Amino acid sequence: RNITTRAGTQRKVYPTTGPPEQLLLFNKGTGTLRGLTISDNIILSQDGPTTGFPHDNQGIGCFDGPLIGFTVTGNVVRSATWHGVALYDAQDCTVDGNTCWAEGSNGPRPWVMFGTKQHLVGHNTATGNQACAFQFKDAPGAILTDNTIASADTFAARLNALSQVISLQFGAVHQASGRPRPPADQR
Repeated sequence: RNITTRAGTQRKVYPTTGPPEQLLLFNKGTGTLRGLTISDNIILSQDGPTTGFPHDNQGIGCFDGPLIGFTVTGNVVRSATWHGVALYDAQDCTVDGNTCWAEGSNGPRPWVMFGTKQHLVGHNTATGNQACAFQFKDAPGAILTDNTIASADTFAARLNALSQVISLQFGAVHQASGRPRPPADQR
């Protein structure tokens, strides 16, 4: 069965113990996971550079492959850790148009990556992503085009654009939580 998570906002999760948490995490244990789409989500480990400490929440992490036919597109991630978008043992997957950023220059910086645990990576595409780094050494033969280093300005522009789209489509306040969506001018 195909699964889609789209146009969501995840922010300010502060676990107190243990390893970093992924804000969109898919660990399935054993077996194969197919057909997951993660698109147009805003994932913020803090609301802005002056609103409290950034916690080490990671962005999108899919670690137990093989992962077949995943599509991860148009997401905006601010995370003070490495995994902005990470797919392990990905096959026939597309990672396109994501933006991953961290405030400041010290510590981990979020990347877009194809990783491996079982050496089952193949036939993937990563295009048009902006991130602090890229890790594709485990993905020989992947199609990699127009992936560029992000900046505060490119992050802010992408966050503003996606915030406006989500607010126009779903309203400025989240219907269930009653919380305002991220402001469009937020860095």
